[in-house]
Amino acid sequence: MGSRQTFLRRRLAFFFNFSLNFVFYRDQHNILEVNKADYEKCISNRPIRNYTRGAGRDIVPLYETRRYYLLDGRGGCVQGMKLDVLVETPPPPPPFTPPPPAQ
Repeated sequence: MGSRQTFLRRRLAFFFNFSLNFVFYRDQHNILEVNKADYEKCISNRPIRNYTRGAGRDIVPLYETRRYYLLDGRGGCVQGMKLDVLVETPPPPPPFTPPPPAQ
C-alpha cells in the first residue's frame, strides 16, 4: 500500500506456504485480518490479527489453506484498500512419464 493507494479491492488465490509482502507508510496504513462480515463493511476495530510489525514493511504468511480477509484499518478500506485471499492446496504434480528408451 502506498500514498497512491494501488492496493485495490481484489480477490486473489494463492497456494499455501506463500507470503504477501506489504510496503506502506506505517503512520498512515496498517494490515489487519478480519472476518468476512467486517471485511465487507470495512470494520477494523476487532481484528483477528494485526500484521503491522515493521516499519511499513510487513509480511502476511499464508500457511493455512483457508480464506484471509485483509484490510487497511486506518481508513483506507473504505477507499478500496482490502484483499480477499483464498489459499489453496497446490495441485498434485503431473504423473511421471519415463523417457523413451535410448536407441
